[in-house]
Amino acid sequence: LAEQSGQYNNSHAYLQQLKELAHRQTPEATEDLLIKLFSSRYSIELNLLTMSGQFQEAQQLSKEVLAGIDRFQEKITAQRKVFLLQQLAVTAFGCGNYHGALQHINTILNDNKSDDQQTLTASAHLLNVVVHCELNNLDHLPYAVKQAKQTLKATGRYGAAEQLLLHGFLKVPKLHALD
Repeated sequence: LAEQSGQYNNSHAYLQQLKELAHRQTPEATEDLLIKLFSSRYSIELNLLTMSGQFQEAQQLSKEVLAGIDRFQEKITAQRKVFLLQQLAVTAFGCGNYHGALQHINTILNDNKSDDQQTLTASAHLLNVVVHCELNNLDHLPYAVKQAKQTLKATGRYGAAEQLLLHGFLKVPKLHALD
């Protein structure tokens, strides 16, 4: 809430409290509490870092985040897992690691438990289009655009901006053919 209302100093203070709480775990801590601490801490931290363009710092957290996702596997909700993976994809993209971004996106898109009706999955489809364009995967771009369009329509997020953006990406292979 502090972050959403622009109180970034408070966001950092609350994040620090979460980190301290995670370090003071007692043996009596339930697995549910550990999952909540893990997902809350890294969701907030990754979001604060990516929103401020600190991609290298966020990238340094990726091993810990992936280890936590692996540790909690099926016990972490699909939505929390998708959010964390999306943040890792954005982080990798921000660092110019397009293959790393694609790996996280593919994990999201190939997970049968991540519902295509979710807003986060729709965003992953959009990022997928951008990453394929950056990687010059022009043969795959039309398919990625089609998938993004279908998912955006299913979530009610296919507005004029999305239409214009995806239409522009469909022209990229044709522009490369002219070169």
